[in-house]
Amino acid sequence: MTLFAPASPADRDVATMFVGRIAQLDPAGLVRLVTDGPAVALWAKAGFGVLATRSVTGTLEPSPSTVYATDLVGALAVSRERVLDPGRDVGDRWHTQLPPADGWTDAGVLDPARIADRVQAGLERARVAVEREREHELAAATKATVPPALLDSVMMSVPSAGELIPVSMRMLFALSGMGFADIDSGVVVRVRTTTTWLRLDAEAGSVVRRRMANLPLA
Repeated sequence: MTLFAPASPADRDVATMFVGRIAQLDPAGLVRLVTDGPAVALWAKAGFGVLATRSVTGTLEPSPSTVYATDLVGALAVSRERVLDPGRDVGDRWHTQLPPADGWTDAGVLDPARIADRVQAGLERARVAVEREREHELAAATKATVPPALLDSVMMSVPSAGELIPVSMRMLFALSGMGFADIDSGVVVRVRTTTTWLRLDAEAGSVVRRRMANLPLA
């Protein structure tokens, strides 16, 4: 049996908010819990091929463990015990590679107001693309979706080491969808990278995906 113990009521609240959002996005969504020193990192798919993560101080036994988000948020919200049973381990259903815990480099920051502006622009582009797809739905007998190439389009970039690190539409959509980009807080979103991964770190959580190719500075 898996045992998860957030260290404080505040850690419990943070975990509840994160897992609750995942359960809203996908009632069948999974949460991967991994011990990281004195903390437990919670990982989940945020949609758009992007991972979301948030860490809380606490303990987990055994580690790693994978549970359904609905089971975990239920335990967090209902049980008053300090040590929780987050639900049946379904590690055989988790097939997504996680990025490394170390080796990240600060590349720059993104302004949350600018992120909100680019998300709105992306939503409009996505709406137009889906409407165009719907025109061909009957002929193709498929459901209209946002083309992957559009989701991979560069919406923002950060200059670093003589190049531009591109931030795709899918990364901004995932950040916004998780509620991590808080305009009112005024807190910037930090961009961090490894050689193969890109991470956007906001105050409420992070989104992560394998990197696209850097762009040359003009």
